[in-house]
Amino acid sequence: MCDDSSLRGLYCVGIGPGDPRMVTLRALQVLQEADVIHIPKGRASGSLVQDILISLPDLKAELREIDFSMARSVALRQEHWDCKAVEIRSVIERSGYFLCVTLGDPSIYSTMAYLTGALKRLDGQVPITMVPGISSLQAAAAELTSPLVIGDEELVVVPFPETEGRLRQLLDRHAKLVCMKIGKRIGDAVQWLAGIEDGYGISLVKKAGLSDREVYHGLEEIRQADGNLSILFIEKSEGK
Repeated sequence: MCDDSSLRGLYCVGIGPGDPRMVTLRALQVLQEADVIHIPKGRASGSLVQDILISLPDLKAELREIDFSMARSVALRQEHWDCKAVEIRSVIERSGYFLCVTLGDPSIYSTMAYLTGALKRLDGQVPITMVPGISSLQAAAAELTSPLVIGDEELVVVPFPETEGRLRQLLDRHAKLVCMKIGKRIGDAVQWLAGIEDGYGISLVKKAGLSDREVYHGLEEIRQADGNLSILFIEKSEGK
């Protein structure tokens, strides 16, 4: 890596939900300066990230994989990210910067939070730059052609709840609920919402921002979907 750019410290760059045209000009500018870009290793998202990057204009960077641990054990995750922080600081000391990318936005349910947190604990003097990206949440809302919030409305964004009781509790308290990280639990979502469907508008957007995106309205349609890269929107009907 040559030290002839203006990049300094750690860069966490959001590159949008999947469509290369949704990469911001700021993100593109930073990526074009880099000689090395680090991408997630060995996951479906890593392949998608690579597809986005190779389609962008004027990128000279070498793409290198970085292992982002998502171990269930908090202690193991902590150990992994602490080790990564040491490695990354070493690269920054030698080369001036370390740049990694993430789908969507680095501040919304992103592994970047673990990375920046570990580096701050290790050395609070290392500059950290987060370049925002269009999130899958924004892209999904655009597919529904419906505003997320207007006026004095409230919006709650959560990982899909662990229990039916928790889901009901959230719906009792909030008129609009967005559930991310559904995955294989789409069956739970359909089952738990079946008894209250009449009082809510329910939609699911799968692969927002990608060419093969799909939109489902109502539980009858959602039953035919799977939860991979999906976001569930639940909104209380007027007068309910």
